[in-house]
Formats: sequence, C-alpha cells, structure tokens
Amino acid sequence: KPAVLFLHDFLIDGTFGWNMQIEFFTKESNAFIPNLVFFDGLSLTLTEKTEAFQADCM
Repeated sequence: KPAVLFLHDFLIDGTFGWNMQIEFFTKESNAFIPNLVFFDGLSLTLTEKTEAFQADCM
C-alpha cells in the first residue's frame, strides 16, 4: 500500500485533527499520523523549536 503522512496543526494532537479522514485513507494506504515534537510533553530549549527541526523529525 502507498504511504500517506498526516501532519497536524499547532493547536492539538495528530489524530484529533484528522479523525474524519483516517478511516477513508487507511482503506487504500498506510497512514502515518505522528504527533509533532513538543506535543508529547517533551521539553527542549526554544532555539530547537523551529520548522526545520520539525521537518527533520518527520
């Protein structure tokens, strides 16, 4: 199956924002719905909280 990556906005976790789409896309693809870094209680310095760091993690 092809892979689909769902990325959430900066307000809430991954599955909440995509709950209506997940069922549809998982029928034909492997869906990956990670939480962005810092949405899991992880605390790093402010200099590490950049878009580039998030992109590298994904």
